[in-house]
Amino acid sequence: KEGDQQKQNSTGRKKREKESGVLLSFAKTFGLVRPAMAWTVLAVLAVCAAVAQGQGIGFSVQKNGPVYRKSRNWYEVPKWAIGTNLLFNTGNSFNLGNGRFTAPASGIYMVACQVQLSNAQKNYFRTLIAINSHRNVHNSLHAIVSNQPYPRFTMNVNGLIFLNKGDYISIQVYSNTDNSYTIGADSGFSGYYMGNVFGHIGFANDLLRSISVKKNGWTEVTNWAPYTYSYLFVSGSSFDTAKGRFTAPCYGLYYAATNVRLDGAGGLYFRLVICINSKCDVNGGMHSIEGRPAGPYYAMHASGVILLKKGDYISVYIFSANDQAWNIQSESGFSVGYLGPPNPWMPALLADKTASSAYKSGTWNEISGWRISGAPGLFA
Repeated sequence: KEGDQQKQNSTGRKKREKESGVLLSFAKTFGLVRPAMAWTVLAVLAVCAAVAQGQGIGFSVQKNGPVYRKSRNWYEVPKWAIGTNLLFNTGNSFNLGNGRFTAPASGIYMVACQVQLSNAQKNYFRTLIAINSHRNVHNSLHAIVSNQPYPRFTMNVNGLIFLNKGDYISIQVYSNTDNSYTIGADSGFSGYYMGNVFGHIGFANDLLRSISVKKNGWTEVTNWAPYTYSYLFVSGSSFDTAKGRFTAPCYGLYYAATNVRLDGAGGLYFRLVICINSKCDVNGGMHSIEGRPAGPYYAMHASGVILLKKGDYISVYIFSANDQAWNIQSESGFSVGYLGPPNPWMPALLADKTASSAYKSGTWNEISGWRISGAPGLFA
């Protein structure tokens, strides 16, 4: 029996050594490890695997019906639903009744919302993903629109946020003067737990102060403010807040998002791009454009998953076609999070439309004709 036990122990040890060798080889392949770091990196990779596959904390919900508002000011949006197989509420941490997601663990969360408003045309509106009902428009998860001429439109907010266990988030909508508008049933809200802040590379920052711009063309957004509030964070030393540049410490996939408020930005059009190494390619997949805005202030957004080489940096740029006097308001946010090296177990892509296409009205159109190469950051 003792001999059999020794044989089993030896076999088990060899199996574990083989598995560790495969994992270590994987790490070395993607430039994640030096030989002296072997066991530390193995432990880190094991933790990351547990976060990505074992926890699975998150939600994706839709509004369960329209809300007809008859008053202005702030309103926390309640009553959500899981109406299709595409939606979920893992762990039941999202309260469908009051519209609040309570964090079951401390760490970094990826969140997003799309709020559809109807007949919301007087003065200005805000949409905010609020933490613990704090209506703080400097939490990097905020959008604004003013004097909207269209009877129906959508406000988008997305990014990263740090939550302590027990913190909750919910959607808050603000009407400045309009006391008759509708929050549409085709609104959505989602979030996902990425892991503990100590095991991740990334940040979520608010703009330190408003920036007055006296030129057209490209302007890089600088001077972001870390640690202004507990839910903003910088993990690692890869983000230069003064220059507004995040430098990739390793080759891999990164999630990036920005919500930028512009004031007095008129003229022909404005562009917002998350640029790689200050080379701003509007065909790089993380770009938005606003033409002849109707109001004095509005928000622009860009987000996506991007493939970066070690040493690449990304930052936020704004392009003005012909307006030479406009402002980047401090109610703006920028966040980046490292997702891991590309591998068969984590399918991902960043694609760009190959060419402009004409479509018919009055029917659904599936958008085809994409490319996954030919511009920095594109991949599959």
